[in-house]
Amino acid sequence: MKVMSCYKVLAEGDQTNGGVGQGGGNWWTDTYGLALQRAIAQELGAEFIPHARLHGSDSFSGGDYDVPEGADIAYCQPFECPKRRPADFVWTAISDYIGLYEHHLERFLEVVKPNLVLSLQYPLNPPKTLPLLPQLGTLPNLVDQCARHGCRVVYLPWVNAVNIEAYNPEKQYAGMCTGKMSATYPFRDAAWKYLQKLDRPDVVLSGNPTGSTFSLSDEDYRRCLASTKYYFSGGIYGLQIPPKYYEVCNYGACLVSPPMPMMEASGFIPNKTYLPIESVEEIPEILERDDWRDIAPWAQKMVHKRHGIEARARDFVKVYREMTA
Repeated sequence: MKVMSCYKVLAEGDQTNGGVGQGGGNWWTDTYGLALQRAIAQELGAEFIPHARLHGSDSFSGGDYDVPEGADIAYCQPFECPKRRPADFVWTAISDYIGLYEHHLERFLEVVKPNLVLSLQYPLNPPKTLPLLPQLGTLPNLVDQCARHGCRVVYLPWVNAVNIEAYNPEKQYAGMCTGKMSATYPFRDAAWKYLQKLDRPDVVLSGNPTGSTFSLSDEDYRRCLASTKYYFSGGIYGLQIPPKYYEVCNYGACLVSPPMPMMEASGFIPNKTYLPIESVEEIPEILERDDWRDIAPWAQKMVHKRHGIEARARDFVKVYREMTA
């Protein structure tokens, strides 16, 4: 058996630093294109065939591409299309979906005819609309769109690339809030602004409305995560769990977030592996509590057990075998 990964490599000038929670540009290549594919091949006892190509500065730059023959399973990174179907079983994984992305996916479904799409963050049964963002209109349904093309959708969320085994019980900072700040992240943006007004020296803030620059280096970002009691954030559109959540828990901070549709399906259980919050007005009181002592270690263990590379490879192989039995 042969497992092929058709993954993209950013142009050198567009390679960005940063963990997945800071928008690291090489995450898809290193984690999904290579590490996960190798783990899947190992789980299947198969030969791994990497097939990389330069694709420019974003997900849509570049054109259709040629692929080698002979693979049994092929992962194709969206949204560019191979010129021919590369294997008997073809799959992909998507993160962003609302808006422009669903239209790019439509062409991918028509041309490539994948057997399986993994949703990393989009709910399989989304609400009709978002109260905080009514301008988005009626939300699309990923499952329905793929079903029209004979493609199955399974929710298997973001992968935690490297488990941070150590847990730091000594916390230097009371709170932290970082990342892209805009209407795309309505609660995170509100929390960031609220924390700025508190002006506390024991709260770490590193945000940017465009998400393009951050005041923390990668090293400081990770050091602060490991040394922080509470990490305040919110989901994409208040709907989707961002990759940052897994990174936060991996480094040992206690995630504070509003509840979202796929939280429990992803292992985020209220007051056990994350602390729920409804309003930024709750932040000062949370900063004085000790809930993090119990929640943060459990959350770190949960992320390691459920969302590591090997765990996700086993998840994928289980789905693959069910579909091909």
